[in-house]
Amino acid sequence: MELTTDPLVEVAPGFYTIKTAFHVFNLINVGTQMSFLRLSTGKFLVVDTVDLTPEAAASVDKLTNNGDLIEAVIGSHPYHTMFFRAFQERYKGKGEYWGTKRHLRVCQGVEWTGDVTTVLKKWAPEVQMRVPAGADFDDPKPDYNHFAGLFVFHAPSKTLHVDDTLALGDNPGFLQRALLGSKHGEVAFHPTLTGPGIRNEPGAPEQFRCFIEAVCDDWGFENLAAAHKGVLKGGAKQKVREALERALPTLQKMGANRAGIKAGEELEEYKKMWVPGGNHECG
Repeated sequence: MELTTDPLVEVAPGFYTIKTAFHVFNLINVGTQMSFLRLSTGKFLVVDTVDLTPEAAASVDKLTNNGDLIEAVIGSHPYHTMFFRAFQERYKGKGEYWGTKRHLRVCQGVEWTGDVTTVLKKWAPEVQMRVPAGADFDDPKPDYNHFAGLFVFHAPSKTLHVDDTLALGDNPGFLQRALLGSKHGEVAFHPTLTGPGIRNEPGAPEQFRCFIEAVCDDWGFENLAAAHKGVLKGGAKQKVREALERALPTLQKMGANRAGIKAGEELEEYKKMWVPGGNHECG
């Protein structure tokens, strides 16, 4: 396993990511990310945008031949919205722009091609995209519910790009360690997992658990680019499985509460869904 936070990183052949500073409350630099996924055509899918520094902009110019190699720009997270307009103005007429429903509603001045959920298979099998189950993606509420981000898998590089749903501890500061429990090198779910992140309805926690299991079973990813900071090279799938294992008791409790299951034989039967050898059917 290797952790790195270089501004422009080739995570694996054909997958590049840029991390830049992004401060919340004018105190904590949580960082933010964008990624470049090379297609077999030689063009790139750009996933998310950041506030490009002059050095980062020069790297993007070189990588994409001044934007000529941009096939499309993807907005993968409903609340990561701030830098698409500037990116589109810099690379005018270069590529399509596909965003979440919230991007289309709130990103003023951006010429969107359409809703990203309508093109999840457009670049498959090279690039595969999935929306987390059991969570609100189209219109997450309240505004601090940043749990659900599109999972974008670049098969040639075996790299997974995720904003917010998965977080990678990358030398977290004191406040991040104290408030969020962040640990260096650990993959964890967004803290709203225990708040509004999972829909407040029966079955939603199980749906999310099944979603993560399916991602791990179906996609051969080894690397992870996760917002807001850090890149994990190697061992990513195991780290995601460990994150799910740590979260299972919480998801189980949430699922039982939302199903109205309190105690007794019914609860014991329900628990069998969450242990090895139990009922793990997901559809």
